[in-house]
Amino acid sequence: MLKSGIDDVELYSYDPSTVFELVDSQRSALQKLGFLDRIIPGFIFKFPNAAPRLLSIQYNLNCFKNFPDYQIRYYVNLGFLHNQQYSFKASITAYSKARRLIEEHGDISQVISINIDIAGPLINIQSFDDAIECLDRAKHFLQNNPNPNLQARLLCREGYLDLHLKKDNSASSYFLESERYFLEEDAESFMNTYFLNLVQSGLGRIAETSSEWEKGLLYYHQIVKRLLNDGMHSRLCWHYLNIGRCYAALDDYIQARIYFYKTIHEEVDASPQAQASAYANLGFLKNNEGDFMAAIELYEHAEQIFRSQDSPEYFNLSNTLRWKAKAMIDLGKGEEGLSLLMDSHSAANSAGSYKLKAEIYKDLAAYFAEQKDYKNAYEYQLLHEQNLEKHTDQYNQEFKIGLEVRYQTEQKKREAEMLKLKATQLQLKALRAQMNPHFLYNALNAIQHYITSNEVKNATRYLAEFAHLIRKSLEYSDQEIISLEEEVEFLDNYLSINQKLRFEDSLVYEILMDDDIEEDILGVPTMIVQPYVENAIEHGLRSVKHGKIKVHFKMLDEDNIICEIEDNGIGRKAAAKFIHQSGRLQAHRSMGTMITENRLELLHHARENKIYVETIDLFDKKTGFATGTKVLVQIPVVEVQIK
Repeated sequence: MLKSGIDDVELYSYDPSTVFELVDSQRSALQKLGFLDRIIPGFIFKFPNAAPRLLSIQYNLNCFKNFPDYQIRYYVNLGFLHNQQYSFKASITAYSKARRLIEEHGDISQVISINIDIAGPLINIQSFDDAIECLDRAKHFLQNNPNPNLQARLLCREGYLDLHLKKDNSASSYFLESERYFLEEDAESFMNTYFLNLVQSGLGRIAETSSEWEKGLLYYHQIVKRLLNDGMHSRLCWHYLNIGRCYAALDDYIQARIYFYKTIHEEVDASPQAQASAYANLGFLKNNEGDFMAAIELYEHAEQIFRSQDSPEYFNLSNTLRWKAKAMIDLGKGEEGLSLLMDSHSAANSAGSYKLKAEIYKDLAAYFAEQKDYKNAYEYQLLHEQNLEKHTDQYNQEFKIGLEVRYQTEQKKREAEMLKLKATQLQLKALRAQMNPHFLYNALNAIQHYITSNEVKNATRYLAEFAHLIRKSLEYSDQEIISLEEEVEFLDNYLSINQKLRFEDSLVYEILMDDDIEEDILGVPTMIVQPYVENAIEHGLRSVKHGKIKVHFKMLDEDNIICEIEDNGIGRKAAAKFIHQSGRLQAHRSMGTMITENRLELLHHARENKIYVETIDLFDKKTGFATGTKVLVQIPVVEVQIK
């Protein structure tokens, strides 16, 4: 019997069947759950064929649904496994479940990580808008929570987004910056190795596009060496195929053949599409050597795989049939070759490729010319030329669409950057306008009175409180988001100074928080409530002998908090008379609350809310006289901060 306290590295050297026995030997379901949680990530990299069974065991444990942390990691692991198996939609579904759990139970690093993770399969299915949204969300959180490792992963995803959008130069810049981090990072992990391989694979693809085959080989060989040294098989099948293609382009057919066969015989990371491509490429090499029978046999293997897929790869199937037809014609089996060219044409139609059809018509024209059937040869030559023209039109149209997609993508990025810039500018304006000059003057004047009256204790106390308030105001000017706890502390400091220095204890205030609000981990926009509290003091309570302010925070939903600011002042109608008498007060009020409302509008921009601030006049039910004002401010919970 194996001991259960085995080191993880040692564990991955065992045969998977032995590890299943070790899982069964755990004494309780909870121990089994924890053991599986520890070993599954490594198994996805080392033994991907065994990982689904481990995940299934974990999911079916009775205690699984009692632990959100285990559920989060389960769905993250499942999403990653599906992504490795090229099941991109299933991967997105699993990652989405993980993201919902993380938003409720996770920490900020998990929020960043899951958005980076889910962007991968979204890019693979060309859902670029959704991928950009995920990456922008990750970038937003990284700004206030720097993490070099997650930043490097984000750069990798941005590189692949640009690679798909045919922006090779910017993709290369992202990849090189990401690669620099992972190559210099001392703390190795399966996931870091995975992302380094992704980055170098992207650089290899860019090198191939530029026909820099030796450079592509360098990257692909580094990846394969790293995978084999670590006993990992992630995308190994495709890396072998890429190496084979590069060698073939360099006319090194011996090495090309070696790696195409490695692709075919890879069992752990067996990709049918990659293996079919390897068979087709081997057939092409055999055809060039004049071994037409061997070439045909290899083409048939490729054809069988391409046809067996749920969504047949018609483009590759058409090419394979065309090459097979040429081998048949070279063998002297013209009728069979002609039939295969017709099949290839049918597949090219399904692929919607005029270029493929043009090449097939060219082959048909050559075949009939060889048979001295010049009428058919001429007609197929005309079809060849017509389809070349259609291909040019198709290429131009696709290029135009590609440019439009790239333009729209860049436009969205610029809009997001402009919104962020505008929000920052508004924030700075708001912070500059935050403190009413009358408040500052009165507070300092009151402190000066304590000093001249030789009330050293009070002067020292209130000077310290005032300095703390000003220091926090300046400190928060560099932060877009603070915790709700910090926002409440700032409000309490502000109201306390007003109470003691301006109203000489004739002001009473209270700040309430509903029990379901965790103020230490909920993030809100910086100093968003203070302008409304200040407005209540300046306009509602200026002529009230015993003023009262109540600030009450309530949870509206998982994305928003409602803050109620209620005063027992003279009401808006009576306050309007004072506004006419003090233009400076009106200017400050307009600037402070207007800027805050603009900030709220920007912060709610993506959520399509229409009303963010609502003002309610309060009246005595019997007399109808004004009894104060209540302002409801809907505040978005911008991020979660774990202390």
